[in-house]
Amino acid sequence: MPSHLLPVSAAVLIAMIPPPSTAQDRPDWRTTLWPRTTSPTTSCITAPNSWLDLHRDGDRYTAQASNPLAGPAQVRLIATGSIPLHTAPALPITAVLPPGQCIALAQLYPGKNGLHQGVDIRLEVVPGDPYGYADDSIYRVPFDITPIRIDQGFGGTFSHHDVANYYALDFALPKGTPILAARAGRIMEVQTGFQETATNGHHVGGGNLIRILHEDGSMAIYAHLSADGITVHQGDRVTTGQCLGLSGNTGFSTAPHLHFAIQLNRNLRLVSVPFRMASPLGELRLPRKQ
Repeated sequence: MPSHLLPVSAAVLIAMIPPPSTAQDRPDWRTTLWPRTTSPTTSCITAPNSWLDLHRDGDRYTAQASNPLAGPAQVRLIATGSIPLHTAPALPITAVLPPGQCIALAQLYPGKNGLHQGVDIRLEVVPGDPYGYADDSIYRVPFDITPIRIDQGFGGTFSHHDVANYYALDFALPKGTPILAARAGRIMEVQTGFQETATNGHHVGGGNLIRILHEDGSMAIYAHLSADGITVHQGDRVTTGQCLGLSGNTGFSTAPHLHFAIQLNRNLRLVSVPFRMASPLGELRLPRKQ
């Protein structure tokens, strides 16, 4: 089960700690998001893949949220911890960020001690528009090989037991099988940097994956792709049947396969939804609880 598919819980523990800079530290919907602290500024300039920035100006910070994805994302800023913190407006505050945009969420007034100790806040992030929906589209089988083998269907007991993955399919595929777009859309996110391993833990989630945004606001996940096998880039528009990359065994995976699901953002909660899928021979009868 790709843990990547779960909402972010991002704790900003000490505002003055510098942000991580390695590829493995980028947000994966469960990773701690550290703020960048900068000199006073009225602009909204952030580092690539930075979700939260704190700009100090005298006795206050401005908390700014940025969306590095090629699709909308919903964020919620929450105050935590015991350090007194006054904010305007009051926290928590929720907003929907368009792709590539940045907004100032709140002014933070931590008091005299807080300016030296930092602030304790948390940013929650979920990809997708909370007003998106899933229409009645029939999805293409995302590969061309036969026979089609589904090792885990809807409600599978091994890893399809959470709402983000309940309506997911795990297709058993030889490593290196071309993975094709099941529906046209925009590449909202590409996650890379995971290598093929014999034993993978839950913490590595879906490994190398692609998230595609459809015109109705739904999102398709293609997970566990081969290391260095992804052939598309964030922001690309793809057509049905276009090659996205190669199947692999990265992330939380016991054998080469493709994890596929359709997801919606439901008020800061990623949920999977049932869908229909067809091959050239007709519509699939999708298995449940395996």
